[in-house]
Amino acid sequence: MYGSFIYILGTSRFYYSLALSTGPFFQRSFTDYSGHIVYTLRHISMVLSGRPVPDVVTLFLLQIGYMKDQNTILHNRVPNRLIKEKSPYLLQHAFNPVNWFPWGEEAFEQAHILNRPIFLSIGYSTCHWCHVMERESFEDVEIAEFMNSHFVNIKVDREERPDLDSIYMQAVQIMTGQGGWPLSVFLTPSLKPFFGGTYFSPEDRPGFPGFRTVLRIITQNWKNKNEKVFKSADEILAAIRDTASFKFENSPVPNFDLTAKQTFQDLAANFDPKNGGFGGAPKFPMPTYLNFLLHYQKQFNEPVALEMVEFTLKNMIKGGIYDQVGGGFARYSTDTKWLIPHFEKMLYDNAQLLDICASLYQITHNPLYEAIIRETANYVRTTLTHIEGGFYTGEDADSDGKEGAFYVWTFDEIKSILKGPEGEVFIRRFGVTPLGNFFDPESGDRGNNVLFRAKSIENLAAEFKLPPEKIEGLIALAKKKIFKARAARPRPSLDDKILTGWNGLIISALSKAAGALREPTYLDLAVKAATFIRQNLFDPAAQKLYRRWKGGERKILAHQSDFAFLAAGLIDLFQVSGQTEWLEWAASLHELHNELFLDNKHGGYFMTLHHPDLLIRMQEDSDGVIPSGNSAAALNGLKLSRLMDREDFLMAAEKTIGRFSNLLSHYPTALTTMLLAMDFLYKGETQIVIWGELDREETRSMTESVFDRFLGSHLIVPVSPGDSQKKLARIVPFIENMRGPEGKATVFVCKNFTCEKPVQEPSEVTRLLSPKRKN
Repeated sequence: MYGSFIYILGTSRFYYSLALSTGPFFQRSFTDYSGHIVYTLRHISMVLSGRPVPDVVTLFLLQIGYMKDQNTILHNRVPNRLIKEKSPYLLQHAFNPVNWFPWGEEAFEQAHILNRPIFLSIGYSTCHWCHVMERESFEDVEIAEFMNSHFVNIKVDREERPDLDSIYMQAVQIMTGQGGWPLSVFLTPSLKPFFGGTYFSPEDRPGFPGFRTVLRIITQNWKNKNEKVFKSADEILAAIRDTASFKFENSPVPNFDLTAKQTFQDLAANFDPKNGGFGGAPKFPMPTYLNFLLHYQKQFNEPVALEMVEFTLKNMIKGGIYDQVGGGFARYSTDTKWLIPHFEKMLYDNAQLLDICASLYQITHNPLYEAIIRETANYVRTTLTHIEGGFYTGEDADSDGKEGAFYVWTFDEIKSILKGPEGEVFIRRFGVTPLGNFFDPESGDRGNNVLFRAKSIENLAAEFKLPPEKIEGLIALAKKKIFKARAARPRPSLDDKILTGWNGLIISALSKAAGALREPTYLDLAVKAATFIRQNLFDPAAQKLYRRWKGGERKILAHQSDFAFLAAGLIDLFQVSGQTEWLEWAASLHELHNELFLDNKHGGYFMTLHHPDLLIRMQEDSDGVIPSGNSAAALNGLKLSRLMDREDFLMAAEKTIGRFSNLLSHYPTALTTMLLAMDFLYKGETQIVIWGELDREETRSMTESVFDRFLGSHLIVPVSPGDSQKKLARIVPFIENMRGPEGKATVFVCKNFTCEKPVQEPSEVTRLLSPKRKN
């Protein structure tokens, strides 16, 4: 046993030292290895001695494997219960002096036994203000002792439990009129919220009570005004239910054309004509709005809709919200100009914006969008990809204890790395100045620059009297040097859990990018991710899909949105790859999803399975930065019903749209993805069947002519003759008898299963699919 122990301990130290010396790959992979090391140690110890590995060994391995950032190792700290969790967010708090509990029966029992209120803190690992509140309050021993003496304290990762986050966020919005993270909520032992907010500074500020004051007042009210507290909790719970009942009041499904046009007008009224995007600061990319506008411009031949999307994307690409050195988009901009980002980079944003850029490239064939697709896909591939194929959740905004420290540069730093014309061109291109454009209010640091595209290539060529291609070459060389210098900095921490639903989003985006750019590498990445999810997060024997995988552990049964986003990704993967297995799995998942989540009485889908610890079984009722699970499910059901002739899928989708008729009538911008489902249902879609050996040149030419354009509400069905066609026809019956003359690659374009004359030339495909202009 001791020989095995020494070997594994040595291995762990080897990987750890390698991580610190060799950069991102091993830094990203180490936590996975450490999980396996802990598991192996426990197994060897149990087999040889009948006892588990000593806690001190486990603690040592966890300390070196789960770091707050790449330069910080936690020494001489006593862990709380969160040390047993896998969530990177919960592990960030595992050494707080606060006696944290994970959400569960142990915490609830403690609250009942001790008759204490619950303090519930909800956040996520890449949340900047979550880190700030941790440093200021949860690491403060005095505050922690007060919390431990008067509360049962629970930590929740909102990315693992969005169902809990949805309930308690709505409670805080009812109480305060606003929400955000960290979400700080006080509950009765029966889990009913009675007071809440978001970030609290430790001390009072003008007009805002500090966290110490809030804790003290809550404690006094709990002891002295107990009945009022419980009454308040009941009133807040009733308000949550009333809000939900209003949203789902019965009303006729509105006319699609009128609703779509009203949505376009509302978005246009909220559009920023100077900078692009919607509303003021902070400004989010809102890919659900952009995707609606792309479909709207096609359906209604509205060029202004396309102009709004292009103007927004081009300004984002110029701004600091886009990583000018390493590719990929930050979560949002703190200003209206897309200049200063909130530096965290999330998988779901990059997936959806990759999707938008693929659509824009199909519409415009602008090489700018191709470049952004390639840079963003490369960022996701190199930084957010598990070695076996799944995709990680995101990267933090902070490194070395400061927000944005990894990304910002002083003028002198740039000058020390880049010499001569290369440096001068880079400085002018990316707006680097001695004064800087980024001020950190926490540290007081000035003089740092967020890189943005301050000058165009054409302007620089005129300024430096050099050909544009020479300018581009200088910039490319300079970016490589800056990228190398940046790689030596402490990197933001990685949230390396793998979420099923978010992987569905990136599978969809990579599939579409593969089709748009004819890039098989992206299709390979999508296939690997889908394979990873099927092997690691799906139990075919038990017919169970799981939400989260981390370090070899799958946990939390999948939520409704996980099923919906994964199925959507698999449908897109099938449309590009032609591999029947992905469509089969999508259909199987959608069928299981309907059994588990469909509200058969009213329509729509519940967010989760029934849990006794949920006050309300919620239905997700709006498309935000990410589409709602209901919108995605309605669209999936319509696509699968058309392909498979499944009346049950069609009825569930129709009933889901009907469930949201009141919201669609009054607040259609809240459901822009649901409107795409309405478009599919009421306007009808076109089926495009590509028949031929998929690896033959003539079939590839026909396929490229299909994917060379943005198709909107179309369904693409690649059909390879022979056994593959027979297999596909078992689930897509209308393709059973389709054949090309003399085995020649052929495209069938059909509307409501009535097909036009099949064509065998790419130019004829272009003619059939070209938009027919409306008068």
